[in-house]
Amino acid sequence: MRLSAQVGAITFSSTAVRAFKLDLEDREEDYGQVATYLGTIPESPDCFELDERHVLETGQAVPVSGNTAAMLSRTRYARHVRVEGDTSTHHGPFDRATVPPPEAPAASSCC
Repeated sequence: MRLSAQVGAITFSSTAVRAFKLDLEDREEDYGQVATYLGTIPESPDCFELDERHVLETGQAVPVSGNTAAMLSRTRYARHVRVEGDTSTHHGPFDRATVPPPEAPAASSCC
């Protein structure tokens, strides 16, 4: 008996998950840290997209939360991103509204 006859009309899919094994805070906190992408990933010389909310343009310092700073400085991305600042001074909750959105990329740009 064919599998399709046994299970009916179903579809299969797969998902790739990119995860980090880090101790992160349960919300985004502001420690005054900034991250700068160095442009050193060969397939992404102009910008680096960590996720839909975190797009770093090469050479542009961007304020980041403590969690994002940890993801960038304590993972495989550490050699590609310079994170300045530490967690010694807490400024309160991280306000994403203060982070300027990345400029619209040129046609040949990444992201």
